[in-house]
Amino acid sequence: MSTYQVKFTAPLGIDDVMMVCKEAVASTGWRVTEAGNTRLRCKEISVQSTSFTWPAEVMIELTTHETGTTITMNGSIFGFGPIQSGHLEGQVGNLRNRIEVGLNKTIESKKQAQFSQQQGSPLVSELERLANLHEKGALTDDEFQQAKKKLLMLSLANEPADKSIQDSTVAPKLEQPTVETSKNPLCPNCNSPMHIRTATKGEHQGKQFYVCSNYPNCRGVLPA
Repeated sequence: MSTYQVKFTAPLGIDDVMMVCKEAVASTGWRVTEAGNTRLRCKEISVQSTSFTWPAEVMIELTTHETGTTITMNGSIFGFGPIQSGHLEGQVGNLRNRIEVGLNKTIESKKQAQFSQQQGSPLVSELERLANLHEKGALTDDEFQQAKKKLLMLSLANEPADKSIQDSTVAPKLEQPTVETSKNPLCPNCNSPMHIRTATKGEHQGKQFYVCSNYPNCRGVLPA
């Protein structure tokens, strides 16, 4: 058996890197044989019977550290010799290139999001990207729903603090909190009762959400 290893780093969190790796594997048409939080094993679809090479297999392992995430790709292929090893190196290199392109796009997207924060969050484009990954099979149904819920929660959490509550010029436009009942949830951060409010501006205009009664000491937010 021939083996080949490459290692490189990215200034991103491990979740972002894993999502990029799944997207890259899906774009090659390879089959995922093992998936975890830090490991992803994939195998090249069997080549034509007239080919002299065996299918390549790659194990991707992620290690997080202070400055980002290290990606280690361990490739293997049945057989020895320059033909098999050359095919393996080519397939690992192709997959690495796809991963690096995805990493660069993610890094650029995060930079643009920070730059245009005052103009609104790129919620729609991020949801479309998640949907695209789901359609390609890079994300399972559960992973897609969890990622979408997390994105919406972050968007809701940022909006009231930045546009509705913290800014005194906007706060008067919010509806007054309703009378608390036993149905009102408790804050996930401090366990205090929560008030229900309605957003009057932005992408979520007209939508209701819960805010912690201890605001601004606590910024707990939940969707209604």
